[in-house]
Amino acid sequence: MFHQRSTKEPNAHFQENLTTSPGKYESVYCGICDTKMNVNRSVVRKDLGNCSVSHKQYVAAGSPTTERDEYECPNIHYDWHKKVHDLQLSMRDEASDVIKQIKMNEILSLLHAK
Repeated sequence: MFHQRSTKEPNAHFQENLTTSPGKYESVYCGICDTKMNVNRSVVRKDLGNCSVSHKQYVAAGSPTTERDEYECPNIHYDWHKKVHDLQLSMRDEASDVIKQIKMNEILSLLHAK
């Protein structure tokens, strides 16, 4: 069901979006549906700064910016994608192997129907 990719192309584990330093990866695959994610390269955003610094100090320091690559799954807005994401997250804390298998079957069913 899933395609083969080189080991240089990471999977954004349980994530449907990811932010990295510029040029870190050529491509990234969604941790929910294994689809190649869309990327916006070298996006400049205001840095969140140090939380221990007051807003006045932060603004006075010139509000530094950081360049990033931003990845997002093209399927993020589909209902089936949210269901798979929620099921994957619920499996993390599930103690029962039987319930985990039921959830995995549901995930596979949703991915197959996409």
